[in-house]
Amino acid sequence: MAEVSLIEDGAVLVKGGKIVRVGSTRQLENVKEARAAHVIEARGKVVVPGFVDSSTQLMSGSPLFDGMEIASGWQGTWRSPDSTKPDRLGRCRSIRNVSPSVLRTSAKRWLGIAAASGTTSLEIRSAQGLHMHTEMKALRAVRALDGEPLDIQSVALAGPSRGDAFLPPEQAAAAVVDALIPELMRRKLSRYLAVDTDPAVFGAEGLRSILAAASEMKLRPKFQMEVADIDTIGLAVQMGAAAVDHLTSAGDEEIAALATSDLIATLLPVV
Repeated sequence: MAEVSLIEDGAVLVKGGKIVRVGSTRQLENVKEARAAHVIEARGKVVVPGFVDSSTQLMSGSPLFDGMEIASGWQGTWRSPDSTKPDRLGRCRSIRNVSPSVLRTSAKRWLGIAAASGTTSLEIRSAQGLHMHTEMKALRAVRALDGEPLDIQSVALAGPSRGDAFLPPEQAAAAVVDALIPELMRRKLSRYLAVDTDPAVFGAEGLRSILAAASEMKLRPKFQMEVADIDTIGLAVQMGAAAVDHLTSAGDEEIAALATSDLIATLLPVV
C-alpha cells in the first residue's frame, strides 16, 4: 500500500477465481491462458482490488441505525446501559419485533451501497449479543444474505444480557458458555464469536471460560477492545483469535505485537 501505482492500459488475467497475471494489455495478450479467455472490456475505467469490511453490524429493525450511530460517535460499549448513548437493548428489541424478511430487506440496502463502493467481502455481526432469540434470527438473516451479492462471514456476539436486563459478569459469562455457544454449534450459524475483553463485561475468569468453551467448540474468537492492551493481545494470539476489533488507540508496543502476529486489527472510526 506504500507503493500504489497505476498500470496504464493494464489488464488482469483471472483463472478459477484467482488472479494469475497483472500487467499491460499487450503483455497479457501474449500469455497462452489469455488467448481463450473471456474479455471484459473496462476501457476508461480503473480495476482495483475489492475492499474487505472486517467488522459491520447491518442487522437492525431500522434502516437508518448505522448512519445515526456513526454520526453520534457511538462506540458500541457494553458496559453503560444507563448512558445517554443509543440504547443497545432498544436496538435488540427493535430487531426482535420485526420479521426476518424486514431484516433482510434492510441489510440488503446497505449491502447494495457497500457493493457500489467497491466492497466484495464483509463480516456481519449478529444483533447485539443481548437475547438468544434475537441473535439466532439475525444470524439466520445473515446466512440468507451470503452471495447477494457479496461474500459474507457471520459473527456471533457474546453479550452481557439475556432478555431486557444486563447480567453481572459471572452470570453473563455462564450464559454465553452454557447457552449461546452450544446453540450456535447446534444451528451451525457462525464460526466466529466476538467477545468484549473489558473486565466489567465478563470478568477475567469469565472471559477465559468463554474462550476455553469457544476453542473446544472450534469457534474462533474475535477480541473487542477499545484501547489495545499488550497482555490482551498476547492472550488473543495464545487463543488463536482471528482479530482484535473496535480499536480506537494503540501504543507502539501494541502495534509492534500486532504487526508480528496473524491477528487482523480493525480500527473503529471515530468522530
